[in-house]
Amino acid sequence: MTLQNDDLIQQFPILKRDMGEQSRLIYLDSAATSLKPQCVVDAVTSVLTKHTANIHRSVHFLGDEATELYETSREITAMFLNADASNIVFLRNTTEALNLVARCFARKGRVITSYAEHHSNYLPWEDKVHRLQIDSDGQVDLEELETELSKNDVSLVSLSQISNVTGNVLDIKKSVSWPTPIMQKCWLMRPNQPHTWL
Repeated sequence: MTLQNDDLIQQFPILKRDMGEQSRLIYLDSAATSLKPQCVVDAVTSVLTKHTANIHRSVHFLGDEATELYETSREITAMFLNADASNIVFLRNTTEALNLVARCFARKGRVITSYAEHHSNYLPWEDKVHRLQIDSDGQVDLEELETELSKNDVSLVSLSQISNVTGNVLDIKKSVSWPTPIMQKCWLMRPNQPHTWL
């Protein structure tokens, strides 16, 4: 199914706001906060008004129901990502995910990232970060990456698929063909997951 722009706009209540003399609201800050379509607003409203309870802890009807809804959403997300549901962790945003990963890896060795990254992919790593050069097409320098990995002191490679700094798109199909020793240390952030396909 292909959606046209007008069809997409109709799914987002905030984009229907009356802007007076302006023709319509145009929102360009999705890297910071993404707009919510009506189906998400409805789902959140349903949870807040009908299913509110602590998941995995409350031993009553609402707790069981909330846990079932939560785990079902994990399974749906796993199917969408072609992943195992046990590997799905829900967090508020990419920055929180980065901070969680940083707590696990930062003290175990250097972290490699790139010059195209948002500052939230620099700050958690403190002074143990090496930034890869970016070529004119916005791609990381694979030879530089291999050189850095050959030093055997790298614990993680952390790269964004789409840079909200430059707008460049990392060629995921090319990166997944990287040699296995590189891929074993890679964490490719996909904050754009709802908007793109591999």
